[in-house]
Amino acid sequence: MNFARFAEQRCGTVLTIKLALCWANLAPSKSHIAIARRFSALRPFFRYLSEQGHSNIILPTHYVGPTHRRLPPFIFSDADVLQLMSAAAKLFPSNGLRPITIKTLIGLMVSSGLRRGEAVRLQCQDVCFNDGALTIQNSKGWRKRIIPIAPSTVIALKSYDRIRRKHNPFSQTGAFFEFDDAQALNIRAADYAFQLTREAAGLMEGLNGRSPRLYDLRHTFVCKRVTQWYEQSIGKMTFYFTYTRLL
Repeated sequence: MNFARFAEQRCGTVLTIKLALCWANLAPSKSHIAIARRFSALRPFFRYLSEQGHSNIILPTHYVGPTHRRLPPFIFSDADVLQLMSAAAKLFPSNGLRPITIKTLIGLMVSSGLRRGEAVRLQCQDVCFNDGALTIQNSKGWRKRIIPIAPSTVIALKSYDRIRRKHNPFSQTGAFFEFDDAQALNIRAADYAFQLTREAAGLMEGLNGRSPRLYDLRHTFVCKRVTQWYEQSIGKMTFYFTYTRLL
């Protein structure tokens, strides 16, 4: 609708590539990425008009530039992780389930490489303490996979499981990670809690001025794992293949 109003003010119903570019350049941030995204957002509309015989203009791809930029992740040191987990344990309410939930979530992600959505969506039935494994349902591409976890991680998850059951004995959510009052953890709540944890731990500055994210725990796991494989002199093809599978 914003583009429609702009086009009507500029030239009525005549659509051109120049018109689309003029509108894209009005992106509030004025960044190349934002301009490219606005231009790209018009492409399906122009294609639809062309298919319906209303226009013969097709917006070219990559005309303005890339619509996405992958920023360097923040790789947490072992000391950073300990600071995060210590800060998480002091979250409000001090006698509630939230502190131990976020602390355990951080420990699980950095020790297993789970995506944040995969960790948050874990169900109790997906955690097998006897086998030391997690079943990840509906992963990327809606696939299912099994993730082995270290014995120390199993111990930590068992401890959290006992505490969660004690806090929420009548919970019906089925979720492994919960907050107080039997509320299942979700990504929004996890991100906000991690933001508070990050600030309390003094980890505010990352690369390119961007603050470390919860998702960077996954990058940290991958980088440390690849480094360990390299130090163990495993063949390049082996760790390259496994690294790409992890991503």
